[in-house]
Amino acid sequence: MQLNCLVSIMIPVYNGENYLRQAIDSALSQTYKNIEIIVVNDGSTDNTEDIALSYGDKIRYFYKENGGCASALNYGIRVMRGEYFSWLSHDDLYFPEKIEKQLSILEKEKLDEDTIISCEAEIIDKNGKKIYYRNAKDNLFYNSERFFSRLLFGKSLNGCGLLIPKKILDKVGPFNESLIAMPDWEYWLRISLSGFNLRRHGEDILVANRVHKSQVSQNSKKIFAKEYSLLIEDFTEKVLQTGNTNYVKYFYYYCIRKNNKKNSNILKKYLKDKKVNICLGTIKNKIYSVVLGIRSCLTYIYWELFRKA
Repeated sequence: MQLNCLVSIMIPVYNGENYLRQAIDSALSQTYKNIEIIVVNDGSTDNTEDIALSYGDKIRYFYKENGGCASALNYGIRVMRGEYFSWLSHDDLYFPEKIEKQLSILEKEKLDEDTIISCEAEIIDKNGKKIYYRNAKDNLFYNSERFFSRLLFGKSLNGCGLLIPKKILDKVGPFNESLIAMPDWEYWLRISLSGFNLRRHGEDILVANRVHKSQVSQNSKKIFAKEYSLLIEDFTEKVLQTGNTNYVKYFYYYCIRKNNKKNSNILKKYLKDKKVNICLGTIKNKIYSVVLGIRSCLTYIYWELFRKA
């Protein structure tokens, strides 16, 4: 492989003694060897530090006061030396060829530093047993506008499956440390709004995401709802500032789906002033918002009646 850039694998961790060793080992097992592994201990009170220090100079270890995942990522980005950033949650795993395969796509397709690479993942339980995988074989290139739309309309982006040029981090700025549940989604939206592209690599499953009861995503439904509301307010202003009617249109449809009348009306007025036709899309997304509401209600009923038992 001709491309021999340094890749920084970032592991932010808080009280991660149960899984941290497995995460570090999966990073050390990469077939691509020009890497640095940065472990940022976000004020852990368990045995996390001892585990990290046991690796000696195989990793770069940093301790900071507790401030949340976004602050740990920002700390790591400030000290990273690599040309590319790869995030690994302390409870997740990389498959050995994760970095090598993503870099090979960059080289083969001659993609510039305006593009991030993503991959597929499987879901594992607390014991590492595979419980689900989604092999969508999505091998598409998304320009920044389509990337933004993809994020809004139900196609999630696995943060640990990304390979991001440092140039993009420098331009977009730090993760939002005021967010607890959604700093990653907010950051990907900012990347797309800043004009950067996404190359999906769905051929290979290169990451294992672990699901367990103690993780933030399992215990923060109220926080998610609050942060969604704040982000809609924030990104209504951001998309208007771009002056790009496609961004505005996509976010207008998103606000309709979320039944956010205040911001959808603001965006609708802007689009009408620009003489953008939004009638058919408005109808489709209003229908879809009703469907989402019904689906959410049925899921809640199913959960309450059957799964709790």
